[in-house]
Amino acid sequence: MAVQQLKAAYLQIARLALVAGTVLLLAAGCRKSDVPAPKREPVNPAPQTVIMYLPWSGNLYSYFLKNIEDARTAVARNILHDSRLLVFLQTSATEGSLREFYCEDGTCREETLHTYEDLDVTQAAEIEQLFKDFTEAAPAERYGMVIGSHGMAWIPAPGSASAALLRSGKDLPAPEKWHWEYVSPDGQFTRWFGDGSTRCTNTTTFAEAIAATGLHFDYILFDDCFMSSIEAAYDLRHITDYLIASPCEVMAYGYPYDLILPYLFAENGTGYDLEGICRCFYEFYEEYEAPDYNCGAIAVTVCKELEEMAAVIKRINEASPAYVADPERPLQQYEYLYHPTRFYDFGDYVHQLCDDAALLAEFDAQLARTVPEQYRLHTEYFYSNGKRLIETYSGISTSAPSTSPYVTDDIGQTAWHRATH
Repeated sequence: MAVQQLKAAYLQIARLALVAGTVLLLAAGCRKSDVPAPKREPVNPAPQTVIMYLPWSGNLYSYFLKNIEDARTAVARNILHDSRLLVFLQTSATEGSLREFYCEDGTCREETLHTYEDLDVTQAAEIEQLFKDFTEAAPAERYGMVIGSHGMAWIPAPGSASAALLRSGKDLPAPEKWHWEYVSPDGQFTRWFGDGSTRCTNTTTFAEAIAATGLHFDYILFDDCFMSSIEAAYDLRHITDYLIASPCEVMAYGYPYDLILPYLFAENGTGYDLEGICRCFYEFYEEYEAPDYNCGAIAVTVCKELEEMAAVIKRINEASPAYVADPERPLQQYEYLYHPTRFYDFGDYVHQLCDDAALLAEFDAQLARTVPEQYRLHTEYFYSNGKRLIETYSGISTSAPSTSPYVTDDIGQTAWHRATH
């Protein structure tokens, strides 16, 4: 169905918002009530299982319901074949369910596999148990995951206060709102990863929990703001081959799953099409509620290239003086709500940091391998409390040049910073 045909149906539910990702809201360890297994007998193991992970995110719940309805539309077209789609949805901060969607006679049907009570989304051990439930419910030769929530790249939980500042006992700066708490002059709000406040966990905790399960994803698709971040990607590099995400904010509507899911179940359900996913997202947002809100940016990070990228950046840091902002050539920034800004374009930053032509050529070549150009797609503008022009775009952000105390007191503890300094 053309995007214009979808527009009227989406208008009621999908105004905008934005997605980001440091802090992950992860529904985990809890009391579990098993539900009788489906009567049908799926292929075991399946060629592929995709997990649609929708933890409690407060004001995004209605958007999640629309996302699920769109997923049902796609499944009814018999896109899964012998592969499987699981949907984990929290209905409150403490309750949730795991369901499987499948096609039968041209209709999307579902089976409830587990229900959960007393969810606690902050502990790695509990996250680990939850994902073990997923893989035991639908074993497969390969796995993909979609995470829908709010987000803040690598920046630590809890809340919007710096974890290091809290540990140090220093005076905190004036409290800030998260970007999803703002209501813009035109009534829009933003999407984030996690529910904010105390029910969040860090990217490092999430990576630790997934690694403990022995599970490895072919890809993780973040339907959250700011998750295409070099610091966050480095945290997650061992648990997935690819990260599909945006370096800036994402509209609250998120990904159009009726259009996207066929690309997640390409090749008769056995594969996935990264370029198709990115192209579909871009084309959808080119027309989304134009001319006011047609904003969207996406990219793919190839995780096996991140170690070499870190080595290149370490050489650049060793050869370069400390970064000094040029008032006449401001960096491309990816948000306009935090002061000072927390997220800048990674490529733009490196080109302003380094004046060694040979090192820059080496960086550009490595960037092309790490964030391939065919996956770096964006509309002319992104949205952050209004439309903002994209003048340069490498597809991935960094917080390195930020002077925000919420960044400077913690970034030195990140694995990325340690690897590059």
